[in-house]
Order: sequence, then structure tokens, then C-alpha cells
Amino acid sequence: MGVFLAAILPLWVALSASFTAAFIGWQELRNLDAVVRNYSKVRMELGILYDHWKSLDESEKTQTEFFTMVKSTENILWSQNVEYIKAMQEALKESDLDEEAGLINRVIKEARESDERLKQSMEDAVVDFTRERLGESEETLTETL
Repeated sequence: MGVFLAAILPLWVALSASFTAAFIGWQELRNLDAVVRNYSKVRMELGILYDHWKSLDESEKTQTEFFTMVKSTENILWSQNVEYIKAMQEALKESDLDEEAGLINRVIKEARESDERLKQSMEDAVVDFTRERLGESEETLTETL
């Protein structure tokens, strides 16, 4: 069909080639191959978790299983974030923008430290809550006995 169109409409060949080149250039500029690959991986992994949860019987859907699923989901999303950050760091290294790369690395470091502080505060809150409830339970049991 391309040969037929080239014979009849030579302008069509140049036009379609230029549109194709522009589209491929835009796709490379946006780095869509890596983005689609990364998002497809994340979607597949989240789909596996979803299917696993749906396949469990009601008796198997315990809090432990739920928290395991939540932790796995967080790990998947965090790994996607890390992949994105790595891609941005590589793009900055390739363009020799050391100052901008330093800024990005500093922001990443701050984000990691903030994440660690958040995780620590969540752990502290759970421990404090558990300690309070255990204390209340001890008092109740002591009064009952």
C-alpha cells in the first residue's frame, strides 16, 4: 500500500514520514518506553496482590494478611518511585548538569529522611497505643481478680 501511495501521491510519503519521525521523537523525548514498562510492571504486581486477596476465603482474610498486603503494596509503590528517581538521576548525569543533580540528590535525601521520620513516628504511635491498652488491660484484670 505504501508503494501504491508513493506512486500516486509522492507528497503523502514525505508527509507520513515526517509525522512518523515527529511522533517517534516526541515518544523518545517523553521517555514513554521506560514509563510504560515501569507502569505495566507496577500494574501487574498490584494485580497479583489484588487477585491474591480476592482468592482468599473470608476466614483467611485476617489482620495479619491485610497488613502483609498493605506492606507489599507500599513496597511496590515505593519501588516504582525509586525507579522514577533513578531515571531522573540518569537523565541529569547524561546531560552533565551536576548542580541540578546535586539539588535532586538533596531533595531525594530529604524525602528519604522524612520517610524514615514518618515510619519511626508511626512505630512509636503503635507502641504507645499498645502500651496504653496493655496497661488498661492489666488494671482491668487486676481489679477483676
